[in-house]
Amino acid sequence: MSNPCLDSVAHTIGAPARLLAGKARGLAVGALAVLLAVGGCESLPSRTPPPLVKSEDAKEKFKVSDEDFAKLGYRRDWSGFPGAFRGQHFKFVNCYEDLIILQDSASTVSAVETGTGARRWANILANPLTNFLGIERVGDEIFCSSESDIYSLKTSTGALVGRQDISKTVSTHPVLVGDTLVFGTPAGQLLAHYLGQNIALWGNTTEGSLLRSPVLVGNAIGAVSESGHVIFVSSQGGTLLGRSRMYDGTNCDPAASDSMMFVAGRDHSLYAFSPSNSRPVWRKRTGSPLAWSPVYHAGTVWCALPDDGLTAFFADSGSQRWSSKGVDGKVIGTRAGKLVVWNGKKAFLLDPERGDVFETIDTPGVDMLVTDKFDDGNLYAISDLGVIIRLIPRS
Repeated sequence: MSNPCLDSVAHTIGAPARLLAGKARGLAVGALAVLLAVGGCESLPSRTPPPLVKSEDAKEKFKVSDEDFAKLGYRRDWSGFPGAFRGQHFKFVNCYEDLIILQDSASTVSAVETGTGARRWANILANPLTNFLGIERVGDEIFCSSESDIYSLKTSTGALVGRQDISKTVSTHPVLVGDTLVFGTPAGQLLAHYLGQNIALWGNTTEGSLLRSPVLVGNAIGAVSESGHVIFVSSQGGTLLGRSRMYDGTNCDPAASDSMMFVAGRDHSLYAFSPSNSRPVWRKRTGSPLAWSPVYHAGTVWCALPDDGLTAFFADSGSQRWSSKGVDGKVIGTRAGKLVVWNGKKAFLLDPERGDVFETIDTPGVDMLVTDKFDDGNLYAISDLGVIIRLIPRS
């Protein structure tokens, strides 16, 4: 499915960071307990950074109910406090077997060890006003992309080891294809940047700005513009494979299988598009613009519809399997064969065959709820106060 780490955390800022006055260049690396690096050639803001949230205050305010999550089939493994600046929020999280890599709205990238929850390192990459778009990992390097640059960090230490200029301003989370990152741009171009030589490999353009993440559809890359134009290009050379059209754009990222892209449109419709067809493979009309991203897994597409609630479709035909009124949000995974759904305030456990609701729990203070794999993965509950709790499947 698309967004495998599912939209996205922990935040490892260590002891209070001291921003250098005036224009800072180079990389400052702290001691083992905290590795905070200020890298690059951008001027840091002159204003004093906000203070760190105290760990005692954060842990007191962020109380996850073990009893409630036990109803979903999880138990607490550990609680960690990687740290957070007041007033900041988490933007991205990538879950790997050894590390959780996260980035906050002040450009701090952090690594948390999955086994213990201990902070391994943290690195402030740029001006807090710099807009970062996403994180990808290639081997032993982490690549953090902003609108104009790609920063590379060592996985083991967080040290900044490179910075590449993107040839054009970009506006979406990248798609990783081998050693190439493919972005969308405000000018409507899919742009491929080759990390190995810091060059633009190819580009292909559609009408309207590309603001939603492109997705990998088999050997193709699909994207939807703000004006509703759909484009598919070859993931290897950027050759145009097909175009299609919606009546408007989308407010959320699409999903993808190996052969189709699924888009929740502002034109009151859920679509399935194929790289080889100029018309939608299927379309489900609704009464209002769709607000939640679709999710694809193992032949099924789930999407919360305005009137029907969370609805399941056969991906190949668009035939409706079931709908669950009163349930909105996004499917983030399965636990013991049941669907786990989260809408930012509540988590639900649903029957995947009929949509019946088995359990509903409140998730106060949880700003992100992500899993490291779709089926029976570990669950991470994260607060913008800088607390991360790992919940593992109960035996």
